Amino acid sequence: MVVCLSSDVHPEIREYERTSTTAINAALIPVVNNYMDRLEQHLSAYSDRLLIMQSNGGIMTAQSARRRPISMIESGPAAGVLAAARLAVEAGAAQALSFDMGGMYRVTVDMRQYFADSHTLVLEALRENYPCQRP
Repeated sequence: MVVCLSSDVHPEIREYERTSTTAINAALIPVVNNYMDRLEQHLSAYSDRLLIMQSNGGIMTAQSARRRPISMIESGPAAGVLAAARLAVEAGAAQALSFDMGGMYRVTVDMRQYFADSHTLVLEALRENYPCQRP
């Protein structure tokens, strides 16, 4: 049985979203554990350290991903945004807009703040069906 503490997974006020996020995290743990086992096995010939992208664009260890798979639930759109930002910089663009649409998410990013100051990206995601906060 998988047990997750909401105070560990998403320590914020708002009971419903916190509970929903924790339940989704718990449901993902067995799936992610199985996936990480296979991924680590296949990649072990190349490296002994596997890093996984998080929803915020950062990285985490495979062990962290096993404990908190919810942290990578939007890693695909985050990767797209980072790639768009990098491409815009490489192209010398002063402003850019990124849009990602997939199965459960539609993500729009206005990169004005990214170009204006601290390379901060503000991600607006529309999720369908399940409230899930990005920890």
